[in-house]
Amino acid sequence: MIINHQLGFALKSNRLVSIEKNTYLQIQNLDIPKEGLEVWLRDFGKVKVFRTMLKDQALCS
Repeated sequence: MIINHQLGFALKSNRLVSIEKNTYLQIQNLDIPKEGLEVWLRDFGKVKVFRTMLKDQALCS
C-alpha cells in the first residue's frame, strides 16, 4: 500500500522493492543512506527512497 504524503509517498515497511532486476525484498530490510536510494517499486516504476525518523519509528518515503 502506498500512502500519499504531501510532495511524495510514504511506503509501508513490508512493501517489495528491487535494487537488481527481478530480486524483490521488503523495504524495511534495505540500508538506505541519507542521500536516498533508487529502487524499482513493484507495479509503479523507478523511485528514490529516503528513510525518515518519526518519534522512535523509522519511516521510508
